[in-house]
Amino acid sequence: MHKPLRSNDMRERNEKLVLNLIRSEGRISQSRVAHETGLKPPTVFRIFAGLEQLGYIREADGVAGEPEGRGRKPSYYEVNPDALYAVGVDFWAGSAAAAVVDFAGRLVQQNLMSLGRRVRAEQAMGKIEQLVERVLKEGGVPTDKLLGIGVGAPGTVDIEKGQVIQYRRIAGLEQFPVRDRLAARFDVPVAVHNNCAVIGLSEFRYGSAAGAQSVLVLLIRSGVGGAFLQDGRLFVNRGRTAIEIGHAPIGVPDGTDPHAELESYLSEGALLEYAAQAGVSSWRDLDHGLQQEDRRVEEALEPAAKAFRVAFVSLSALFNPERILVVSRSGGVARFLARAVTRSSDLLSRTPVSVQPDIVAAEYDPVHSCRGACDLIFDLFFSESQNLASHMPQRQ
Repeated sequence: MHKPLRSNDMRERNEKLVLNLIRSEGRISQSRVAHETGLKPPTVFRIFAGLEQLGYIREADGVAGEPEGRGRKPSYYEVNPDALYAVGVDFWAGSAAAAVVDFAGRLVQQNLMSLGRRVRAEQAMGKIEQLVERVLKEGGVPTDKLLGIGVGAPGTVDIEKGQVIQYRRIAGLEQFPVRDRLAARFDVPVAVHNNCAVIGLSEFRYGSAAGAQSVLVLLIRSGVGGAFLQDGRLFVNRGRTAIEIGHAPIGVPDGTDPHAELESYLSEGALLEYAAQAGVSSWRDLDHGLQQEDRRVEEALEPAAKAFRVAFVSLSALFNPERILVVSRSGGVARFLARAVTRSSDLLSRTPVSVQPDIVAAEYDPVHSCRGACDLIFDLFFSESQNLASHMPQRQ
């Protein structure tokens, strides 16, 4: 049984409803907010006055609309970019990235660092803390305006506890208190999710998955990550990430190993092993060869392409997504895998769904991923019931 909303709860909910609308629209008038939300104009006027006094919004310079009826031209408002900031972090066995985004969603500062080979969890977290400190300092972000830190972590993630449950490529990361460690160091809320999920969230809101009702994301890196979004919401199960596509038994297409996992064919290491048959020895050369659609390289990668085609049929049947997004640090790899499907008309005809999913390739962008991690914090901010005034630093 739901408890009735108290007047304070209703007020706080309406304030965040209006503030979120202003932020998502960029610039908007009070009359438009009243129309979009159904709130009465006096209520909207009071909320605008309160938000402006707290420093969340400001009148937009040089923007005026057409007169409404016989009244004067409406004033337009926008969020104050300097009101609050969020830090987004994305890391895996190879590297870590961090970025600061202001309240208007604009990138303030970014940085990337290698974590080194065979890094352990404690060392990795120490470097990530240094990275966050660096982007805050270089971005000139006051500590009292930091809203929180969002983290895209590798492997299976316990979202409620903020821990990585399983990830074999950083020793000691299992059950490591990522959230509690960063929260204690920076004294702000921390949200932890799977890094493929934050990439998917960012691509849905700002990139190649925009407008799709349902999106299945495949991340090709040291393993194969997966995430599923329905109407922009990330799928989780029992407070944990659940799309462990890389570990799904796919069976070798040539029948030699029926227990092989998908990442045995599609991880960066596996792709380089195949590419070695064409004389390719580095990730950069592999990317270049695939960008040029080098026939020798593509033929060497045919086992990976075949495994991906098998996975495509299974995943399409299981999730029936409107769009499948393939993400890799190599744009050439992502496009090669997408072409492996689109050029196989027989495969598409055998896919057991009524409407074939679009398959789209995207090159991994660490800043883009960090934006998705920042949105974990902004989403948390707009969903919680805490009073808006409690988030703002004291003003003179």
